[in-house]
Amino acid sequence: MSRQRGRCYYCDAPMWAKDPRGFCRRHGVTMRSVKHFQRTAEHLTPRCDGGTDDPDNIVAACRY
Repeated sequence: MSRQRGRCYYCDAPMWAKDPRGFCRRHGVTMRSVKHFQRTAEHLTPRCDGGTDDPDNIVAACRY
């Protein structure tokens, strides 16, 4: 996630990993919508299509 500076690979939205309440305060997001900005890991090429767990094939993305 550091190479993306805490932003979603796809939509460039800020993301959180451990502190949803702090994220809400910092970004003016409601607790109801904060789940959309939770950080996840995504394979650029899915493993079922031959993608690997190599760091170059994995990016951080928000749930939204």
